[in-house]
Amino acid sequence: MRVGFVLVAVGAVRPNPKKQFAFLHIPKTAGATIEELLGKRERRVNNVTKLGGCVFWHTPPQFLRPNPYAHTPTFCVVREPLDRLLSEFKMYTKGPKINSTRAAVTFMQRVLVRRVPTYVGKDCHYWPQHLWVWDASGACTCRHVLRFERLEHDFDTLMREWGDPDRLRGYRKVKRHHTGSSLTPADIPPDLAMRVRAAYALDMVHFGYGDGRGNLYAVPTNPHVRANDSLRTCVPLADIPAPIRQNHTLSS
Repeated sequence: MRVGFVLVAVGAVRPNPKKQFAFLHIPKTAGATIEELLGKRERRVNNVTKLGGCVFWHTPPQFLRPNPYAHTPTFCVVREPLDRLLSEFKMYTKGPKINSTRAAVTFMQRVLVRRVPTYVGKDCHYWPQHLWVWDASGACTCRHVLRFERLEHDFDTLMREWGDPDRLRGYRKVKRHHTGSSLTPADIPPDLAMRVRAAYALDMVHFGYGDGRGNLYAVPTNPHVRANDSLRTCVPLADIPAPIRQNHTLSS
């Protein structure tokens, strides 16, 4: 067991003493590949309870009581929201439709109407990513925020920083939940792309992907995570300008 945490059959997860860090699995951000690299999860009984309807390894720390990661260095991966939702479409689509722009558009329109307003369903796959990075008080729950777009570099840099031998470079057991697809975010009509990105406005803003109104920045800058030796460190929301410090927690 080397993944840094243990899944608990009755309640949640707990830090693993074999690793001095924990990986927070945000759905559709290469979490399965990272877990495969770091080691298989192991089930244990623990006294941590879980809020919400997600499986334990997808649940943001703020919905675990108590937070088993509170005293453990954590890292997570974030992804541009439209690209993340497109990956979700590919995961649940089979056959020729996986390359169909029309099918992808229909899927995203349905998600915007049925899922995003309450973020329900599909095991946290539609929840905004900032829920894993900050808790309800604005405190950081994910210490290092890696980018999906440069994951190999960020992951390997972090592992070197932490003195861990695991590396993504050259790793050949990449986990894929769907067959190949030629669709990219550029294939999504601009008006729908803007609606999707606006629906995840705080992810766009906090992780440097755009202005929160659906407009994509050409070069992401991660404005609300601090650069440190090529790593990105979470900044408490109290240090972020008030106009974009909005309520980022799920309603009870």
